[in-house]
Amino acid sequence: MTKTCFIISSIGKEDSETRAVADEKFELIFEPALKEAGYKVTRADKIGTPGSISREIVSNVINSDLVIADVTDENPNVFYELAIRNAAKKPVIIFRGVNQPMPFDIYDKRAIDIDRNQPRIWENAKKALKIHIQGAEKKPELASESILTNFTFQLDTEKQPSNTDEMYYILRDLQQQISKIPKSSTDRYISPQERKIKAVTESVPEHLMVRITPGSSVPGCENTHDCFDPNILEIKQGETVLWLNEDTAAHTVTSGTAADGPSDDFDSSLFMSGNTFSHEFDFPGEFHYFDMVHPWMEGTIIVK
Repeated sequence: MTKTCFIISSIGKEDSETRAVADEKFELIFEPALKEAGYKVTRADKIGTPGSISREIVSNVINSDLVIADVTDENPNVFYELAIRNAAKKPVIIFRGVNQPMPFDIYDKRAIDIDRNQPRIWENAKKALKIHIQGAEKKPELASESILTNFTFQLDTEKQPSNTDEMYYILRDLQQQISKIPKSSTDRYISPQERKIKAVTESVPEHLMVRITPGSSVPGCENTHDCFDPNILEIKQGETVLWLNEDTAAHTVTSGTAADGPSDDFDSSLFMSGNTFSHEFDFPGEFHYFDMVHPWMEGTIIVK
């Protein structure tokens, strides 16, 4: 059976700037990565009128095997459809603008950063999407988890709206249910990702940890030397260093330099947000490393 993916995004009218950007993302990022993974890709303008939320769109949001939600424009319809998908407890991958703050309801969701003014970031976003697709297929429960899944409300996916009025009742009920979530409960909510990072930071000595900082997947951190924190770490022979990915993008920790290429000392391969890589240093010396996906990120381990 063919796997299906529905794209939730701002689309706009034909010949509009919004449509041009949506088409760019679809053709350069979404469609190539998804087709390679075996998905049939659908977007709202292929089945309905841009700007409206039809019965067919709601059906695709609920029933597709995977959903990509592009929230970069903070479009209200996109957030409505994303809320429906989260309530249905189905896998979703989110794209956001670089340094864009996420709304509280989805702040805990991992997201892929994108900046249309930097083509290199677009290519990195496509690579990251492939990794996220693999993760969603291997562990769909993680890709579908949101703050909504921690409360009793869940959308009944067996009851499909038979007309537009019924669809709007679904949206109204969804808004009412979200408004009933006690503020004290949401204040106490800690995402699995945050719990995982907290567990790692509490179990590993600070002097043996290197953090891949939030936002480091965007050029600029190399100017302040905080892509890897610390970017120079001194340890003793025989000690093990752990790298913790606190960014939203996938990264590598690869021995060598961006200028000369990788060496054969160590290589993490791609690892996702919240995950770690460790390496034991058995010999003294200076060991340079970099990120093959984001080559402006470089660091050094000094073993005494």
